[in-house]
Formats: sequence, C-alpha cells, structure tokens
Amino acid sequence: MEPFLVVDVVHRWAVFVRNRAGENVASVRGGTGLAGAGSELDRLFLGNSELAGLMRSHDWRDSPLGLPGSWPQSLKTAVRIMLTSRQPIWIGWGPELIYLYNDPYKSIIGGSGATSGRCWPRR
Repeated sequence: MEPFLVVDVVHRWAVFVRNRAGENVASVRGGTGLAGAGSELDRLFLGNSELAGLMRSHDWRDSPLGLPGSWPQSLKTAVRIMLTSRQPIWIGWGPELIYLYNDPYKSIIGGSGATSGRCWPRR
C-alpha cells in the first residue's frame, strides 16, 4: 500500500469516528475564515489531538508561514508525520524558525507554547 493511501484511509477513519461521536466538524475548524479550506486543513492537520485541532482552527493568514495551501510539500509532510506520531516532535521552519510541535512534545516544554528561540537559544 502506498504511504499516502494509508494516511488518507487513517484520516477518513478519524473523520468518520469523530462525526459518529457527535463532534461538530465546524467547531473543530473554528474561525479560520477560509472558505472551502476545511477539507484541505483536515487532510493537513490529521488526528484528534489538541494541537491538530488548534492548528486546524488557527487563522494562518497573518502567520509568517502563510496559508497552509501555499506551504511547500516538505513542510506539509513533516506536519502530518508530526501530528500523527506518538513520539515528541517539534519542527522549526524558515529563517524565523517558526515553532510547530505535537501533543507529546508539549509535555517536554510544559505546555508553555515557548518559541524555539527561548527553548533552544542560539550560541
């Protein structure tokens, strides 16, 4: 089975289970204000973790990363891997080292939402 197919099947199952549980998909997407972006965001920010939900509902328009649709495929792939992993993972992206992390990594930084510059200062 192709890796993308496996991810797509797992994602569809997660959406099905979430919908069967009565969770309102619109509330998970939150106030992105991005028309038609829901399915793209669902495919990118896989899973039912707290941080996947926060990333789905975040308004990326004012972010240095820009809209998720404009992200390079390498960043999208890294974010999918990070959010579906049970291992603590963080990603520092771009010249500003924009800091993205998953739920297991949150326990390492104490849920502070610290930036990479504060956690890993340059020397």
